[in-house]
Amino acid sequence: MKVLFFAPHSDLWTHAFPEALVAEALLQAGHEVTYVTCGRHIASYCIVMSAHGVQPNAPSEARHHICKTCQARDALLRSGIGLAGPRLSEIAEPGDEIIADEMLAGQTVDELICLERDGVRLGRLALYEFTLRNKRMDRDLDGVAVAEYKVGLRNAIRVWRVARRLLDIHQPERVITYNSLYTVNNVICKLAERRGIATYSVHAGSNISARFQSLMIGRQDNVRYLYHVVDAWPRFAGVPAAPRLMSHVTDHFLELLRGRNVYAYSAASTGTNASIRTRWSIPVGSKVLVAAMSSNDEFLAADLVGAQPQRQTSVFESQAEWIEALLRFVEVRADLFLVVRVHPREFPNKREGRRSEHAAMLEKSLTNLPCNVVVNWPGDELSLYDLVDETSVFLTAWSSVGKEMPLLGLPTVTYAPGTVGYTADLNYVGTDRKAYFEAIDQALNDDWSFERARMTYRWGALEFGHALFDIGDSFKELEQVDYAQVPLARRLIGKLRRTLDPAAKLKADLRLRSPRLAAAGMISRIIEEKAESVLDLLDPATIEQATLEEETAALRHELTRLANALYQTPEARSASRLYPLLTGQTKKA
Repeated sequence: MKVLFFAPHSDLWTHAFPEALVAEALLQAGHEVTYVTCGRHIASYCIVMSAHGVQPNAPSEARHHICKTCQARDALLRSGIGLAGPRLSEIAEPGDEIIADEMLAGQTVDELICLERDGVRLGRLALYEFTLRNKRMDRDLDGVAVAEYKVGLRNAIRVWRVARRLLDIHQPERVITYNSLYTVNNVICKLAERRGIATYSVHAGSNISARFQSLMIGRQDNVRYLYHVVDAWPRFAGVPAAPRLMSHVTDHFLELLRGRNVYAYSAASTGTNASIRTRWSIPVGSKVLVAAMSSNDEFLAADLVGAQPQRQTSVFESQAEWIEALLRFVEVRADLFLVVRVHPREFPNKREGRRSEHAAMLEKSLTNLPCNVVVNWPGDELSLYDLVDETSVFLTAWSSVGKEMPLLGLPTVTYAPGTVGYTADLNYVGTDRKAYFEAIDQALNDDWSFERARMTYRWGALEFGHALFDIGDSFKELEQVDYAQVPLARRLIGKLRRTLDPAAKLKADLRLRSPRLAAAGMISRIIEEKAESVLDLLDPATIEQATLEEETAALRHELTRLANALYQTPEARSASRLYPLLTGQTKKA
């Protein structure tokens, strides 16, 4: 089978190396692999530059330096793994530049956004990184933004021109890329799909305790992959989770508590159970609701490029409408107290330094609130996990809070079940406003549940285990390393090696990889059989699992691990409502 890997971002080693391992697995299975890299074709601006904090208007020297490193890593992967294929710059023609400039000239913003060729919506695809980078909440562009948007669109046009030739010359039966939502990757994938060629997106797993040691591999894009996992859930929901996989789920949550990872937006848990009732003067008899808001731009970016399917109508048209309805709901309920938690990504954080457009709207709208409502702003530096003890019910739109809180046995209500990237079975759901607010009252009445935690661990075993490919036998990369635990001599030797050879670590990755990935056979199968993901090839009866009794014992152990991390002092544990529930000392609150 002919497989084309579109890999223009070689400098992002934690993307490029795992992707190359997949290419090697297919080579070893006897497939014909064409490995396509950049060769400075998109040197005007790219994902790699964005990842290094270089802005589109940065001096050419800054971009040139990144391109030089990217080319070196491209060469390293090709020689180290034995990958062959052209670079985009080698397929490009001089006329491509002229055609791109002509297509951009004299066009209105709406005309640019609607730009389409060969059935590929180039104008829309170019909005993806632009929307995320600028934390936009709509597609309207001002004068300054148009110039930045055109940089990405020009790349999309130029890659479209080259992609047509690549597909004509190599006639692949599959196209694979790392994160097909990236604009230039999306262009070739959309073009390939229009020609009937199945495409696959590769991406690191979502367990942040060991993200780079696993891979999602799914048809078309990562959003489709996640919804495919959700659709597969009914087949696996009745399978007791194996203790090993449950431990991985806990590891993910513990990393969230530490707040170190760029994808852990909350501040780190204090582990002290500081009272939010004291902080906000919440009456003793009131039950606390926390409305955990989501970041709009991530949803919008996926929606603009057609990757966000409208699987079910949401109860509310927007988060603003949802919060307004919640305010009206609680202002007449003296028994309730609402905390509106604004998503940390709306403001500068450890991953992005930009404030979102939505943040300004929230600051204007979240004023003159009822006396039983407060806003938890990111600037408060209050950990989400320091809210759990005194919160009765969490409320979400599509936030991952909807799968984190049920892991602790806490009830969560969502108004957008068709949008969440996990099974909505973990949440309470209302299909209209009346049913939604009834769901809140039902959740308040039901309170904490051991069985809710069990089902959430089963979901975690599916998301972090069965649905992923383990590549830890060839890539042991960790995002967070506690260097205090690394012997001084080892640290000094590592620093010396990096000084003498900046590529020493990369060469070690190549040298120490397994001769053959343990997952190689299954990786080859899903590509060959056009499976949506590995889940299509798994039989729930034969996957790694446990007996119900073993699962129960493991669940008690894992919940105790969580409890000890959330409440780290005897004082915090004795004052906690949740600690005895998690540790099995009390069956119900």
